[in-house]
Amino acid sequence: MVQVHRNILVLSATLFFLLVATFTWLNVFPIYLKELGASDYEVGVAYSFFFLAFYVTSFLGGILTDTFGRARMIVLPTFAYPVIYGLMALIPDWRMAAFFFCWGNIAGSLQGPAFTALMAESSENRERIFTYLNAFASLGLGVGSYLGAVFVEEIGIRWLMGITAVVALVVAIFRQWLLVELSSPGAPAENTASGEPAESFRDVFLSIFRQKALLLFLLTSILIFFMLSLTVNGPFISLHFKDELTKSEGEINRFFAGGWLIAGVVNLLALPWIQRWKARSLLQLSLVIYPALLGFWAFAGDSLVATALFIASFIFNLFIWSMHGVLLSDLTMRSHRGRVVGIFLTLTGLLSFLGPAIGTVFKMWLGSQAPFLLTFLFGVLAFLTLLPLKVPERPSDGQ
Repeated sequence: MVQVHRNILVLSATLFFLLVATFTWLNVFPIYLKELGASDYEVGVAYSFFFLAFYVTSFLGGILTDTFGRARMIVLPTFAYPVIYGLMALIPDWRMAAFFFCWGNIAGSLQGPAFTALMAESSENRERIFTYLNAFASLGLGVGSYLGAVFVEEIGIRWLMGITAVVALVVAIFRQWLLVELSSPGAPAENTASGEPAESFRDVFLSIFRQKALLLFLLTSILIFFMLSLTVNGPFISLHFKDELTKSEGEINRFFAGGWLIAGVVNLLALPWIQRWKARSLLQLSLVIYPALLGFWAFAGDSLVATALFIASFIFNLFIWSMHGVLLSDLTMRSHRGRVVGIFLTLTGLLSFLGPAIGTVFKMWLGSQAPFLLTFLFGVLAFLTLLPLKVPERPSDGQ
């Protein structure tokens, strides 16, 4: 029986409720921007800057994580969300909504390295723990999307943003009370995944390019994040539903709800099976199946087959998130894990943030299905980069 650390329970529960609130409106946020006056092109460009805002400051989140601790760097940015979402609810202008949303992504970027590091250091059973957290996140996305389908047309996106601000404040308080630091900030690791310990940011940065495994996985990560920027992290799924399939905001939310709920349940039920797989093998499988399912969905029209393809894609999307976190944890060590994760997020973001803008250009040239064809291309390329990857034996990390 796998013991679930207190931090995992706290993060899973608080992430669930925060995502429930946020995803009552986030799936249809591109449509909201258009209703406030943004064009298709402006929405695509805005989403590119959303990604840029998140990834460009992730390296700073990594530095702060290793300096001040994982728990603290999860708690403090959470307190920014109530202010940001409150302002988004109060100011009905698409430029200001996009501006504040960028700041929300910056707050998230400061948390990202701390989340990965704290998860990796809270259990040796990383496949199970990362899947556990992401499954609860998926359930939160599903419940939030379903509630959005019920309420978005009744009370409007701005009221849902205001409710999200209140929920975020409660989540921040609970994280402040309940999360625990597992080691002193900056404590050296007892074991390394590869290479010698490097304490300065410059040395950590250069170590990524000196170690073949980390450099190869950096390329894989760039391709993965480019792929995700064209699908669930971008505007194209919602816009395809709206423009090609003529679905309402409520119907779009219900499709997302079904996908995330089923993915969360399947991932929880599959925990024993996932533990028997190597993280790399499961990631490779998912990198091909996920974009293939969405590609077929984009051409299948409005049918039961199309719905089944769309919902099934979420299962493999969740596998991608979980196994990517596992592999990145296995390739790093505790003393500089936060900085490596932060550098990875920044570099992948700087090279993939143009995904929505490029996808918009291809959509304008070739039609609504074009971004999903690009998705499959990047998925296959990411699969190929994983073939020569050598993953070291998992260190104990002093746990």
